[in-house]
Amino acid sequence: QPAVIELFRRRCEEKGAPFWRVGKDVRYRTNGTRLNYYGLKGRLKDLELGLHGIYQHRNAATALAVVELLGEKEAYKISSDHIRAGLRKPSWPGRLHIVSRDPLLILDGAHNPGAVRSLAHSIQKGFRYKRLILVLGVMGDKDIKGIMRRIVPVADYVIYSRPEYHRAAAPQTLKEMAAPMGKPGEIIPELPQALQRA
Repeated sequence: QPAVIELFRRRCEEKGAPFWRVGKDVRYRTNGTRLNYYGLKGRLKDLELGLHGIYQHRNAATALAVVELLGEKEAYKISSDHIRAGLRKPSWPGRLHIVSRDPLLILDGAHNPGAVRSLAHSIQKGFRYKRLILVLGVMGDKDIKGIMRRIVPVADYVIYSRPEYHRAAAPQTLKEMAAPMGKPGEIIPELPQALQRA
């Protein structure tokens, strides 16, 4: 947001610290899971990203900018082969984590409206599917309405469940809150059975 950017810019100026921004000082272009990086001084083309999600392109460009800045110091030089391998083979369980390909089963631990909005966008733009079945469980102390407004509409069918955790919202509560969205669904409280049903 402009006010936040201006705050950071001003603070960096006060401290005599450099201020770089992805999208301004560092740029990138994408093609599916591939990325072309146009950095402060260097360029890297046709980088394969191992993490799924549209937002991972910006994250990768940010990481590459940091690597580029650290590389100005001899002790932190990282080869382009290592950079390519690092982007291609990361591990981030629970973030657009493909658990199975046949059938396609994706696990994601998004737990606030912003993260769920990114998840919904990434599913719609980054995956092919005929029918999206959502198995949903939310902690009771989260912004349940905000979360559901962003994910339930993209689903064709919703199975309301809950993790085995004392803070989990009741599946009946989730189904009632989602009712105005008009998506068909059912309640299966136990997560293993909900996944099997899906």
